[in-house]
Amino acid sequence: MKKLLPLIIIVTILIQNGMISKLLFAQTNIDELDPLPLDEIKFWGYQIADVSEEGAVKLLEESNYDMLVLEPTRTDWSDEGEKQFDTKGMVNRLKNSLASDGIHRKLVIAYIDIGEAEDWRWYWTWAERTPDNVDCRPRNFPPLDWPDYIVKCDPDGFSGNYPVEFWDPEWKDIVIFGEKTGSDPDRNFNSIIDEVIKDGFDGIYLDWVEAAEDSDIIALAESQGKDAVEEMIAFIQEMKDYSFERNQDFIIIQQNAASIIDGHPELTQVIDAISQEAIWFDGEADVNWVDPRGCDKEIDIETTNGYLNFLRQYQDASLPVFDCEYACKSAEAAYSNALAEGFIPYVSRRILSRLTTTTPPALPLPSPTPTPVDVDPGNGGKSFTFNCEHSLKRDPIFGLEKLTINAGDTENCTLKLTNHVPRKSVEIATLLKKGYRSTIKIEPVRSIIDENGELEITITAIRKGKDWVAWAVPDENGEFKFNKKAYDTGFAWGMFVEVK
Repeated sequence: MKKLLPLIIIVTILIQNGMISKLLFAQTNIDELDPLPLDEIKFWGYQIADVSEEGAVKLLEESNYDMLVLEPTRTDWSDEGEKQFDTKGMVNRLKNSLASDGIHRKLVIAYIDIGEAEDWRWYWTWAERTPDNVDCRPRNFPPLDWPDYIVKCDPDGFSGNYPVEFWDPEWKDIVIFGEKTGSDPDRNFNSIIDEVIKDGFDGIYLDWVEAAEDSDIIALAESQGKDAVEEMIAFIQEMKDYSFERNQDFIIIQQNAASIIDGHPELTQVIDAISQEAIWFDGEADVNWVDPRGCDKEIDIETTNGYLNFLRQYQDASLPVFDCEYACKSAEAAYSNALAEGFIPYVSRRILSRLTTTTPPALPLPSPTPTPVDVDPGNGGKSFTFNCEHSLKRDPIFGLEKLTINAGDTENCTLKLTNHVPRKSVEIATLLKKGYRSTIKIEPVRSIIDENGELEITITAIRKGKDWVAWAVPDENGEFKFNKKAYDTGFAWGMFVEVK
């Protein structure tokens, strides 16, 4: 994001002497905001493990990424806690949080594996999960009670992952159609994509497209008179057709297998973008987050150049190219390399169990908790605290208090309202109207309740212009209103905001 020039925020506050029990902060609904178009994404994040850990969703929500690629989590039936995870609630929270520009919402994309069966997923019903005695030798694989479309154990040694004949109708039914997957009281979906759509994701991020590059799977396809690449493109087309009927804005991002575009320009008509892992740096996935083996393994130059040659074909077709590098000490080089190629980079550790600590250059970071420097006198049992330089004067025209804030280099100022009489819970909800280009950004961006009677918001200047923000408390009928009577009787008040 381009650096904003220092701006001045002039805020006129209308204070009435009403008692505060609940507080509504109104601009208009953020869930009506549009996401950035895919080709305008500058920053993206990727997490496919430990999404259900305490605080993980909050960190995703508070991040300023334009797009998040996430594990749906509730499709993991190896653990009861994961199985009961509120994926739809997570998606809703994230779609109600802002992207890096403070104007659009985040895109929320579901990670799905379309080329391998994973034994912890909901559809794995034919055998014990994560069995210890699977014999991966070709003459003994697959076990007799497994579907014939499971080909072998994962070639990279990932436990519980098994490449499949992805053109098999039974596998397609699991991924797309859900016509023969039966019903279960623990799920309200019939296929992988059905779950994604019902939980509100904006699209899918396809892992193991490289099944079409796997020599064993290519040989199987040929033995059946099929071309693996053509079958993969047809498979993705079926996903596109199915999802488009249900959401015409649904996004499909291919991960890896960049080579399948060679000789197949039709691929660019069935995907919206490609993401390539480990063009310059890789790491081991089966290690914990702090293990140095999870990053900084340099890729040989021949492999790198091969990726780049294929990826340029996607760029020539005007498709965005995302890049996920696994680098720690080499993070700066990884970002620099990707940006020089016109890619949208994300640099993390192979395990992808949290958001990266090596964030993209220029990514706006979540605002730190401010330290107030002074307290203004109370008004009707309310007091205001600011963490930035300001002046508080009476406006001679309106007869109201005018607060002038010089945002300075940080371009934001934190305002804390404390309710003293009576000291009850305070609620705030920010609402942004679809298409409304506000001059300010208000954080937090969702409804919160503070049991201590304090509420804190950060005002960030976005662009020059005028704005209006209104607060209200429930009237005698428990309703929030912003009419003249509400202002006259102290149930509502607000701020004129001018950004210069």
